[in-house]
Amino acid sequence: MPKVPKIGFYLAVVNQLGYGNSSLSKQNNAFYNQVRKDADQASYSWSKGLEFGLLKAKTQFSIGVQTSSQTLNSNYVYHYKVFDSLPVYNPGRTQIIGYFLLRGRDTFINEENQVKINKVQIPLSFTRLLTLGSQTKLILGTSMVLDYSRKFTGTKILNPVNNQLYFYKTLQGFERQFNLLPSIQLGIQYQLNKNFLLQTSAFGNAALYNRFKNNFAAKEQAYNLGLNVKLLYLIK
Repeated sequence: MPKVPKIGFYLAVVNQLGYGNSSLSKQNNAFYNQVRKDADQASYSWSKGLEFGLLKAKTQFSIGVQTSSQTLNSNYVYHYKVFDSLPVYNPGRTQIIGYFLLRGRDTFINEENQVKINKVQIPLSFTRLLTLGSQTKLILGTSMVLDYSRKFTGTKILNPVNNQLYFYKTLQGFERQFNLLPSIQLGIQYQLNKNFLLQTSAFGNAALYNRFKNNFAAKEQAYNLGLNVKLLYLIK
């Protein structure tokens, strides 16, 4: 079989399946964290796109663009109290200085909610290739993914301030749109013929920044695991 050129450019079609979850900060309200841990389910995402790169005998550099859709599901089952309140004014009755709570009522929540995030991602990657056989190589790679969330849709989301479910539209403005995801991957490259290569790798990444903006009252770090499949066409 003809050898892959020692150096050359390539264009690739990329498909990626991801499994996502998140870790909640200890700085959050303990009750909020417990409710979220019990309610949140693993998210799944599918990404597709194109990649352009430089392929040498032992190294690979690339930049790509891909669209991704991620769905977050939660099943909330918990109790909390709702209080009526009377305002307490200062002696001049010109300013509210607090609230007097009364008639606490137990409230039970049991409902499923969903948030869907559509993204555009730009991965910058560096890969080392180690020869295993005449047609196969081991892939050891690292990348930095610029993650832009362009659209948010959903039903309800848990408000960390009072642990009540709010309509998602009232809180979606707190979602962070830009993030950076350092990533590592391990896989196999197989030479199909003179012009085509197939690369399959497992990957893992974690967001550098919180899912929510700094003025939101809770912190959450997302991470993902998954499988990446690329079909490379050697231009040179």
